[in-house]
Amino acid sequence: MGSTSVPGLAAKPIIDILIETSDLSWWIMDRLEGLGYTGKGEHGIAGRAFYYKGKQVRRFHVHVFEKKSDGSGRHLALRDYLRSFPTKEKEYECIKKQAAAQYPHSPSEYMNEKHIVVQKLEQEALCWKRAEEEN
Repeated sequence: MGSTSVPGLAAKPIIDILIETSDLSWWIMDRLEGLGYTGKGEHGIAGRAFYYKGKQVRRFHVHVFEKKSDGSGRHLALRDYLRSFPTKEKEYECIKKQAAAQYPHSPSEYMNEKHIVVQKLEQEALCWKRAEEEN
């Protein structure tokens, strides 16, 4: 669902995986932890169960949402929007590169730096997705 899911978009070497489930029960926690993932609860996004794999170097992030939730819908709409509009993809890539250059050793500052642009693009993506679904 992340930048690696948009062909040509600059991305960190981390695969973001989105799982939708009919029940966000914690049975999935045992299964993912059994595969070497570490659970972090909602980790800043309400209605999400977040997991990562890798102690020193993270390679995989798993985001588990209930089916048709606002969280999964927002992430998937942004992915589809960036795939459909190369100028928006480049706008996002530009801010990502600026943030990465400015904060090469601080993931939290990197995320904060691109936050406003991501929110704007998400809103555009959701409007675009609604219009697409109406047609």
